[in-house]
Amino acid sequence: MSLHRFIVLALALFCWLGAAHAEEAAPQPHIEYPASSEFVVLELTGTGTLITDTEQRPFVRIHGDGRVHVRRPSYVRLDPGDFEAYLSHSDLRSLLSLCASKGLMEFDRQAVEDEHEAEARDRLQTTGSVPGVADAGYTILQIQLAEYAPAGSEVVTEGVQKRISWRALSDVVSWYPGIEALARFQEFVDVLESIQDATIEASKRDEISIFLPPVP
Repeated sequence: MSLHRFIVLALALFCWLGAAHAEEAAPQPHIEYPASSEFVVLELTGTGTLITDTEQRPFVRIHGDGRVHVRRPSYVRLDPGDFEAYLSHSDLRSLLSLCASKGLMEFDRQAVEDEHEAEARDRLQTTGSVPGVADAGYTILQIQLAEYAPAGSEVVTEGVQKRISWRALSDVVSWYPGIEALARFQEFVDVLESIQDATIEASKRDEISIFLPPVP
């Protein structure tokens, strides 16, 4: 091997090791929760204009032991019923880390509403109208943790309960893609809906395990 080629390979290896070390050293959020089937860490549900009974709402619930419970009420034409499957402990931790990386633990509704109103005013001035959906429901995400601290922070909050809701979420994101907090919210909802679909399919096949889908 020539000296030049040796130096090139050595530099490439050095850069790769440096990048790998930087990735390993990246601070991670502090997330703790009971590994219990009774403790719900995540719940995704929604409201519709004709649905007032909370027991009649479809939901995806993910428990501290990795159990995923999907309920689709009888009025849902496609796959009504209750379905269950399990995420591994590592996949559940990755899912909660993804939730934190999307900024959902720090979601500031008032700030996002202010940004939404500013975007709507700009659109009105530019186009003379703003889009809207008269009968749209709310997308609701609830997060529950025993302990949480953002990446790089030593301030740990105990007994975390976070609720995020937005009306006509997917429509608003399509109309105002520049509102990053809502775009990230929709991205996480998409992941949970993929988990929902995987749970239904696994349950139909009498399988108990599912895997975290590729995440944005």
